[in-house]
Amino acid sequence: LIVALALGFTGLAKAGFDTGNAVTDNGVAVEPVRLAQTAPTITVPKRIDTDQDTVDFTGNVQGVGEVTLTANGIPVPVAANGAFRIRQQVPVGRTKLLLVAEDASGQKAEQGVWVRRTAAMAELGDFGSYHALVIGNNDYQHLPDLKMAVSDAEAVAALLEDRYGFDVQLLRNATRYDIVSALDTLRAELTGNDNLLIYYAGHGSLDVAGDEGFWQPVDAEPDRSANWVRNTTITSTLRAMQAKHVMVVADSCYSGKLTRESGAELRTGAERDTWLKRMAGKRSRTAMVSGGLEPVLDAGGGDHSVFAKAFLDALGSNNEVLDGQSLFDAIKRPVALNAYQTPDYADIQRAGHAGGDFLFVPVKVEVTVSIEAPAAASSGEAVTAQQEMLFWQSIQNSTDPADYEVYLAQFPKGTFAGLARNRLRNLKETETAAVVPPPTPTPPSEAVQPAVGVYPKTLKPGDVFKDCDVCPEMVVIPTGSFTMGTNDGLSDEWPAHIVPFARPFAVGKFEVTFLEWDACVADGGCRGSRASDQSWGRGTRPVINVNWDDAKEYVSWLSRTSGAEYRLLSEAEWEYAARAGTTTGYYWGDSVGSGNANCNGCGSRWDDKKTAPVGSFAANAFGLHDMLGNVWEWVEDCWNDSYAGAPSDGGAWTTGDCDRRGVRGGSWYEDPRDELSAHRDGHWSDDRDGNGGFRVARTLL
Repeated sequence: LIVALALGFTGLAKAGFDTGNAVTDNGVAVEPVRLAQTAPTITVPKRIDTDQDTVDFTGNVQGVGEVTLTANGIPVPVAANGAFRIRQQVPVGRTKLLLVAEDASGQKAEQGVWVRRTAAMAELGDFGSYHALVIGNNDYQHLPDLKMAVSDAEAVAALLEDRYGFDVQLLRNATRYDIVSALDTLRAELTGNDNLLIYYAGHGSLDVAGDEGFWQPVDAEPDRSANWVRNTTITSTLRAMQAKHVMVVADSCYSGKLTRESGAELRTGAERDTWLKRMAGKRSRTAMVSGGLEPVLDAGGGDHSVFAKAFLDALGSNNEVLDGQSLFDAIKRPVALNAYQTPDYADIQRAGHAGGDFLFVPVKVEVTVSIEAPAAASSGEAVTAQQEMLFWQSIQNSTDPADYEVYLAQFPKGTFAGLARNRLRNLKETETAAVVPPPTPTPPSEAVQPAVGVYPKTLKPGDVFKDCDVCPEMVVIPTGSFTMGTNDGLSDEWPAHIVPFARPFAVGKFEVTFLEWDACVADGGCRGSRASDQSWGRGTRPVINVNWDDAKEYVSWLSRTSGAEYRLLSEAEWEYAARAGTTTGYYWGDSVGSGNANCNGCGSRWDDKKTAPVGSFAANAFGLHDMLGNVWEWVEDCWNDSYAGAPSDGGAWTTGDCDRRGVRGGSWYEDPRDELSAHRDGHWSDDRDGNGGFRVARTLL
């Protein structure tokens, strides 16, 4: 009443109150005052990973009055304070649990919980999280309207979310700002463990003179490209994204300008699992387009376009892990038979493709759910248990000791108290460890190199020597310690940790060249494999198209030939040698700059074209050239997707996924993010690529 007198009924409406039917003292009919209602809130973990056959979690739901809750249509008992508990049997793959809450006012809310049983797919690896941006444009302001684009997009969004577990953002009748803004948000939020599919249905255009393709949002004007979305805008955004796999599906005219010639191969039968593991392990940027450089149909597939129908049919009937190339193989024939358009699937030009492929992993939604009431406890105890779970989930991957101190202060006898104390102790030990910077090496001088086959009795940091005529030049690396990895980058670069080197060792001044490789072959070593130079030239260019076993053959031959102990670098040795005492992103600074290396965006004349002759760029402080860029460099280590449990002495990590081996330094083909000193990747040990080579190390006795 006091609020009503102060504001009047008009003021109440403006203040967010609902005024239903009522009568004032003067007989005027007005609405009775009611608070505007909001939907219930459901608090649960949105994604749960487990290696068990059952997942058990708690949650909390709040709303007006009594709140009812269902999980996949099954009623869930809710305590007076809103707490509830769900125990779910987890089938093979990923499952979706849909929670629906309704309060006493009739307001409803939904919340999905995705559960992934990691052990079920351990043989094929961790596929990561899936996201989709789906765009459908029908209602154009200045161009002819389309009929099917929005319904196509809606159907694709529903299929991706329900059958494949994607987190979907659907844009209907999107402007240029809507599209570019959504891409920018995804660029900022996605991580190296994410997969992104972008589906576009709408008008497209081709600038023949400028050799450029465009998407045309609903605010596009004819013959004015100000509100068009250029292919280069899309590719530059994809190149900057950290997401491991990105697929663009474009159902628009002239969409073929996105792709370049594909070298993909189909794998079947016994090779399939190996193929899927390889595709999952490599970064990919691919496009599936409804036509090449020609118009495409907006109809012809019943309620959808010809292309959309084939796309939906293929994914809707799939029951196994499906790679992008196999999906394309399933849809290209029905599209070509039902329309005068030729679909295509290939990697996207200049977007950071590294030979992988997008994988569609269907979820299992037919799950058995056992619902239990919360354990008998007071309201306060139930809330505390829920708070603890949510708190722990928010800090469980933290590297800040203060987070665990706060947890222990609030939950000294909590479920995770022991684990929190262990992590706190380890983090504090890391913080207090002494960091000893390596001494500044003496600048190497070519004029004082010892004679071939002879090296000084006492080797000093920065000394350069050769063990034989055909042996690589080696640089002595000083003792010291450094912080390996970073807590700010991709998850496989975590956690940052200190690695000491008590003894000096020697590292190749350059990447192994074709000249040095060919000497091995001529002497009967290296399996007689004359690695392809891709017509770029041999000589002092780094050897390429060599796999990890090839590199091991070379160091074995080099050891026999020289009488010294040559080997591949450990991953820790490589990063120590690459940083050369620096803590910046690159050994020349935090910005990639121009002319410091050969990569896709490094400002050299070889960028995104081919390898550069070794030594084309300035050396780091240890006197090593091309540690970043030019070619990926094999290291000795097996692949592990983080530094948890890594050797603490700088030696090679010989356990983990040893079918894959570490590679470091990026290449002429990768963008600057992949050239960072901390960046790491794992390639299949039998891979031979035009952007992969190696560098050698030598043990000093």
